Amino acid sequence: MKNTPLGSFRHYIFLSLIILSFSFYVSSCKKNTGPSEPVITLLSPADTTVINSGDTVLIEGTVTDNKSIHELYFTFRNSVTDSTILYDHPYAHGAKSYNFRYIWYPSSADPYVFSVDVQDHDKNQVFKDFTLNVN
Repeated sequence: MKNTPLGSFRHYIFLSLIILSFSFYVSSCKKNTGPSEPVITLLSPADTTVINSGDTVLIEGTVTDNKSIHELYFTFRNSVTDSTILYDHPYAHGAKSYNFRYIWYPSSADPYVFSVDVQDHDKNQVFKDFTLNVN
């Protein structure tokens, strides 16, 4: 088949329609609504809670996302010795909300750090440290 100016024009129109269709498809994708990153809430202990060595301490809270959680990690460590007391990677994939609850018995009067690291499916990541001081 001989390449004529009319054939080139048809080819141009065909490619233009494909590009226009693709542009419309991309622009019509559902947009993320609400907060764009996960939210971490520590319910217990409260910031003003006095913790003594030997106490029973409840650490609980929630992690939420407007779409869904992809990855979730909890770490609890002694700030003085840098030793890890807890490392947890619970299965929360696809959940919009995850409740966590840990019971801890502090054995020494040191500062401790409870860390939450969460990533959603839009690759928004939040890392939050909570310092717990033990007398």
